[in-house]
Amino acid sequence: MVPAPGEFRAEIVPGGDPGAGSPTVVQVWGEIDMETASEFAGVLRSAAERSLRVAVDMSMVEFIDSSGIAVLLDAADRVRKDGGELTVRSPRAEARRVFGLLSLDGALPIEDQPAGGRPPDPAAGT
Repeated sequence: MVPAPGEFRAEIVPGGDPGAGSPTVVQVWGEIDMETASEFAGVLRSAAERSLRVAVDMSMVEFIDSSGIAVLLDAADRVRKDGGELTVRSPRAEARRVFGLLSLDGALPIEDQPAGGRPPDPAAGT
């Protein structure tokens, strides 16, 4: 069930095979702010316990403030220290602007994914 606009939710998407190199995907909805940051951090910790590769799908995130950025940076640092990688998938323009203003390109790799979380299919021209 998709939450109401602005309502925060973060969950690990079932499926994928971390053992085969697929990342554990965390889907996030709504607003990531001071009120929701600790819940967000908990979901990211759980994802990192499952896999060294974590992808945070932010295509449904409407807002992120400094506390949300801090959670992402902390999680990315923890995953990197364990030899893995955390990527941010398909952030909306608002979040992308924040990442750009803070020069987070190196610290938080961004990848664009089509709906459904599958990588673009070169044969389909996407």
